[in-house]
Amino acid sequence: MRDYALPPTKADGYRIHQAVYAITSGSRIIYARTPDAVLVRTDGEVMEPSAREVPPVAFSNGDRLRFTLVAAVTKRDPTGRRAFVPSADLAARRDWLAKRAAGWGFEIVSMDIRAEKELFDKRNEGKRFAVDRTVFTGVIRVIDANALREAMRRGVGWCKFMGRGLIVVGRLD
Repeated sequence: MRDYALPPTKADGYRIHQAVYAITSGSRIIYARTPDAVLVRTDGEVMEPSAREVPPVAFSNGDRLRFTLVAAVTKRDPTGRRAFVPSADLAARRDWLAKRAAGWGFEIVSMDIRAEKELFDKRNEGKRFAVDRTVFTGVIRVIDANALREAMRRGVGWCKFMGRGLIVVGRLD
């Protein structure tokens, strides 16, 4: 898997989704919009002149890293259907990540959470819908480097095809 950064955009979620899939080869594609870029992780290549490859960050057990995760935080409603957690419920979001972190190879040292709904506008089909967009940022400690690498490779959570599930790590300065 390789990471690429594309220039930032203010396009709606569906336009970003269409653009990423149009310029990316490979069978596995995970992406996320950040304020600085549209980040794409793929087992193929990004065929766009403005894309720059981002070198991977090496890590091992015990390392402390800064992280960003863009996720769709969901829970099951009483009927068993998946539903987005209300944007104002930051405690539920914190719990959602805390319950999954060890399985994804890390423990949370510190974390900030920002939650919003992102609009997806399928104009040609006359459909508009919003998808939860929770941005977790902070510091993690790696407890299982192989599990973290796998979570980064596969993506985590729900709505990966809509720009969710991408874990990005970096060295602490």
